[in-house]
Amino acid sequence: MGQQGARSPEHHQVPRNPRRSSVLFGLDGEDRGTIEETIEEIGRLIDDGLLIMASPNILTYHPGTAITAAHGQDRLDYHSRKDNRPPYTYFEEAYPEVVSRLLDEDDIWFIHEASAKRWGSTRNSAAESVASIGA
Repeated sequence: MGQQGARSPEHHQVPRNPRRSSVLFGLDGEDRGTIEETIEEIGRLIDDGLLIMASPNILTYHPGTAITAAHGQDRLDYHSRKDNRPPYTYFEEAYPEVVSRLLDEDDIWFIHEASAKRWGSTRNSAAESVASIGA
């Protein structure tokens, strides 16, 4: 005997107002496991129709903020941008000198590649946005 009113997965209703989300990586406690979990859970929200766009972002330090002080990043260089290259260019305001010290370059590459693979065309990318402006 089945419950009256129970729905099968095929009858899952998509919400009327799906949302966009900015997903921040590099906060305290971040490691490869939390990165993988976040990418997968955002993917599930996309699969369920709850998100129509997800934008991966990397924590960047800014003068006078608590996290900048807590991470001992008191010498920030936003002006020279001598070493700006992929994977940093795939993220808004991300430069090697100012990204979260909790992420290494392999983590940043992983975030870029894994979110693109899992989130598909729902993923927003700073590099893609800049490319579309120049087109």
